[in-house]
Amino acid sequence: MSAKSLKEVWSIIYIDDFDEQAQFGVRMNGREQQIEVYFRNFNYELKTIVFAGDAVAEVSFVEVLFIGLLVTKTKLLRYSSYF
Repeated sequence: MSAKSLKEVWSIIYIDDFDEQAQFGVRMNGREQQIEVYFRNFNYELKTIVFAGDAVAEVSFVEVLFIGLLVTKTKLLRYSSYF
């Protein structure tokens, strides 16, 4: 992967509705070295939770076979299986 790609924002999963309004998503933000989780609440407001620093042990951008994310109120755990 090129160095330029490491500094971009990558959507891991993106789910929208029939009006193409975002409902749920997970992004890896290489510029800020953080992971963003966003979702619609019961009032249809888009909420975003950002994990950075100690909450994300390491955001690595390599070829990955599987990514598992466990989200709690205070941290995000990422499990990866590499090629």
